[in-house]
Amino acid sequence: MNTLKIQAMKELGLTEVNDENVAELMYKIDEIQARKARGN
Repeated sequence: MNTLKIQAMKELGLTEVNDENVAELMYKIDEIQARKARGN
C-alpha cells in the first residue's frame, strides 16, 4: 500500500495528504491498482 500511495502522490503532484486531497488520492490508488491488474 505504501508504494501505491507514493506512486499516486507523485502522479498527482502531491507532497502531503490532507482532508482536501485524500479522496482524490484514494481514487488514484484504485486507478493504479486497476492498471497493474490489467498488466499496464
